[in-house]
Amino acid sequence: MDRSSTSRARRPPSLPVKLDPSLPDPPGMRSLTKVAAYEKLVAERKACRACLDLLNPAMIAGGALDSDEIGPYSLWQADLDAQLLVVGQDFADEAIFRLHRGRPGERARTNLHLVRLLAAAGITVDPPGRGRHGSRLFFTNAVLCMKTGGMQAAIAGEDYCRCARSFLRPLIELVRPRAVATLGRHALLATLSAFELPAPGRFLDAVEVGTTFDLGDGTRLFPMAHPSPSVVNTIRSMALQEADWRRLGAWLDR
Repeated sequence: MDRSSTSRARRPPSLPVKLDPSLPDPPGMRSLTKVAAYEKLVAERKACRACLDLLNPAMIAGGALDSDEIGPYSLWQADLDAQLLVVGQDFADEAIFRLHRGRPGERARTNLHLVRLLAAAGITVDPPGRGRHGSRLFFTNAVLCMKTGGMQAAIAGEDYCRCARSFLRPLIELVRPRAVATLGRHALLATLSAFELPAPGRFLDAVEVGTTFDLGDGTRLFPMAHPSPSVVNTIRSMALQEADWRRLGAWLDR
């Protein structure tokens, strides 16, 4: 979905006015407040130059490939009232970002695996670029800038933690989802660091036994294995990952 249609989905043409402060917010009022806070966070992300070894999307191609989302992964799903917020590790390197024009790859196997895993949790979502936007989901990354040096280039741990403190935690506290699913070890450690929570002893143990973490405000963090082909083929199979996501789906159903 293009940016204009996403914006229309977030800005109802007519919003009710709340006259009595003792009454709950009418439909749409909270969303309007969230939109303003989200736009401020996006503007701060665009201006950020804190990680010297990474490239902000606003710096690539003169900003022509950047969007009005917190990051390119959010062009896939960005419901500010999401029940589930998914945190990837990082989006891509500069070359892939340019190749896909700043958008999630429609045929990327990691993305297609994520669609399958969400289905295991009972959540239907189209692959990126194929229609429905606003399925009570929000997708983002722990690191919002692009790395250089190829897709296998490493990102420093302090970059993960810095970006998560500056943007991921404020985003989670803004959306207030019921659940956060982190994809891979780096996304988990960055999120826990941002919320000043201790890391588990061994990442895969936390995934296998279903360890969860309380992020406050009723939000629960579920560590998940990364759905990349390399992880699926060598570390945690799709069958095992689907079982992990079914556990998350059962919790959401409660």
